[in-house]
Amino acid sequence: MSHLTISRYPLQVPNAWAERLFSLDGTKVTMRMKPIEKSKAVKRIDNAILELETKNVGKESQAMESDSHLDTLRELLADVQQNNETLFDTVLILSVYDEPKSSANRRAAKDALREMGFGFSELIGRQMDGYVSAMVSTKEMTKMAHGIQTSSLAAAFPFSSDTLIDPDGIYLGDNSMPAFPDFFKRDLTHVNSNMVVIGQSGSGKSYATKTLLTNFASAGAKVFVLDPESEYGSLAKNLGGVSIDASDGKKGRINPLQIITSMDDEGGASSSYYAQLQFLEQFFKTVLQGISQDSLEILNKIVEEAYSAKGIRPGRDIAALKNEDFPTLQDVCDIADKKLAESADAYEQNCLHVLVNYLARFKAGGRDSALWNGCTTFSAKEAFVNFDFQRLLANRNDATANAQMLLLLRWLENEVIRNRDYNALRHADRKVVVAIDEAHLFIDEKYPIALDFMYQLAKRIRKYDGMLVIITQNVRDFAGTPEIARKSTAIINVSQYSMIFALSPNDMTELMALYENSGGINPSERDAIVHSPRGTCFLISSPSERGILSIQANKETEKLFRESY
Repeated sequence: MSHLTISRYPLQVPNAWAERLFSLDGTKVTMRMKPIEKSKAVKRIDNAILELETKNVGKESQAMESDSHLDTLRELLADVQQNNETLFDTVLILSVYDEPKSSANRRAAKDALREMGFGFSELIGRQMDGYVSAMVSTKEMTKMAHGIQTSSLAAAFPFSSDTLIDPDGIYLGDNSMPAFPDFFKRDLTHVNSNMVVIGQSGSGKSYATKTLLTNFASAGAKVFVLDPESEYGSLAKNLGGVSIDASDGKKGRINPLQIITSMDDEGGASSSYYAQLQFLEQFFKTVLQGISQDSLEILNKIVEEAYSAKGIRPGRDIAALKNEDFPTLQDVCDIADKKLAESADAYEQNCLHVLVNYLARFKAGGRDSALWNGCTTFSAKEAFVNFDFQRLLANRNDATANAQMLLLLRWLENEVIRNRDYNALRHADRKVVVAIDEAHLFIDEKYPIALDFMYQLAKRIRKYDGMLVIITQNVRDFAGTPEIARKSTAIINVSQYSMIFALSPNDMTELMALYENSGGINPSERDAIVHSPRGTCFLISSPSERGILSIQANKETEKLFRESY
């Protein structure tokens, strides 16, 4: 047996710096700590600063090291004087045990200390001092104590582990052991299930996302995917789900005038008649670009008339109505035509004439008739629903495309809300998952419809037993204009989980800015992300649960999506 005592500490240490030492084979590590009175601590630091300032330094490299040491000591002095730090006399002893005629463990301990930047003494001729000092007693005989601040000691984490095995978790891959995270668990540190998946093209984020969604669907969750690149169609089919082209109404129509539940500002549900009128005003502004404000005001009044003709007024029990009980765009067009024919006011006639021309696109035979004119026929009852946005996003500057996106996202919001009712009626615990793949493709500064949807849903989906998964490869688009950056940062701040795959060094500045208020990304984590091999991510589960995870689906899970990967 031999004893190694630390004689010099590095100027900076990473989180869990002691974990490697405490994990060495055949090695017992003893840390002895004794607080130093503030006045004595200040005096020691003053003396150390004076010694460095008066020390003659020869080489430029030594001068730079000395300057760095001085800066560290001055910062520490300020922290101690302001009661932000306390110094502890710390003795760190490694008691290394080897088999007879072997010194493998001792060599491994020395190598680890050198690689970590520690200086050490082998206590030659003083092994008894080391032996006694390493025992649980009040005797410290090495006389090799060093003043270490609380922040460095607190970062030691000698028994840290990245093992992730939750009782109800899903198999997601391996770190030191197979990982089974439960993304729906709730405790003091896990308050929601939202997740952000970030990584450059080819880093493995699509494989990871499909592994997640397949596991969720297999566990009985209702899964919705917003798919901008036609990538999830075969997975939906293999899971017994459906893939819907968001650019047409071939698999069903959504009537814009049907009143559906939406999330209110407090995260509750609102089926307000007036909320519907506000939504329709936004819908018509989006699709009828260029229409005058006066014509729009007339349209708003016509919409109210259309509802009134169907007996729908403020206070009406909307939940009792069927799809065919609501007015349609054809009803709106008919009222507008009638008003134009009956109007005697020249200015009103002009406004109505403009309005009728705009509404012609909705009438039977109009270019948007098949998409929106008629009662709602769309109903996605499947457990896995993929909305294929590829064609819709190809025409993203088209008013129809943006209005359809607005309508689909509102329908999806309603489906999330209905999940809570589903669970209450059936005494069930079904989860609902909304995944937005390549989310940066949905972000449009001029039409922030999708970003607003993500922003609102991220804050409120937990109330409906739900989870929002945002997947993106373009960090810059998420950190674009100040308003986009504000909402993107808010989405990350309310996301419990992050899976960060390999990114280029150029993307790390934006990433670190986005995570600045969410626990941050330290330099060692930054390097791990930049150099991550394909399929390996940096997983953040909470401020104190962070580590490397190699994503791996089991063979049966992989079969379901491999052909689309």
